[in-house]
Amino acid sequence: LGNAAADSASAILVKDVTTQLMQSQDLSVAALAVKLDIVQVQQFLTDISATRGLDGLDDGTQKAAEFAKQLDTDIATAETVAAAAGLTDVHTALGDVKAAFGPYYSTGQQMAAAYVAAGPEGGNKLMGSFDATAVALAEKVDKLLGSVKAYSDNVHSTAAIEQQQIAERRISAHQQQDD
Repeated sequence: LGNAAADSASAILVKDVTTQLMQSQDLSVAALAVKLDIVQVQQFLTDISATRGLDGLDDGTQKAAEFAKQLDTDIATAETVAAAAGLTDVHTALGDVKAAFGPYYSTGQQMAAAYVAAGPEGGNKLMGSFDATAVALAEKVDKLLGSVKAYSDNVHSTAAIEQQQIAERRISAHQQQDD
């Protein structure tokens, strides 16, 4: 390959690698946002359960709802990136998180309402089922994050290899030009 052909091939490769690296970054950010949204839902449901809404500490249910809504947005973002990258395993894992979140959130809302209405006597009765849905959801989130990490690791590894190939092509093209 001459310099022009090597540069053209390198430019195409760089564009492909850059796209993959950007998708990897976008997907990682979205997946971590999904995890954070879920943690925030749990935090605010726990807050309202602990305070029982007394002394003006009554925004836990509203804040949990805001993060539940944000979760939908972050899952949609991750689904879009996963689809563009052709990652069916990540798309499936996102669907599993979405499916597990419904029972988790519903049970958490019921538990929080029981704590507010009847204190620990009422809320403690639902704590076990809330914990069970939290464990099930955590397993789905861990699987999602594992799939995203595997993709990201693969993209970064491929990028390093392709960077080496570009360098080798350029060296070869320059050596041929000097001959």
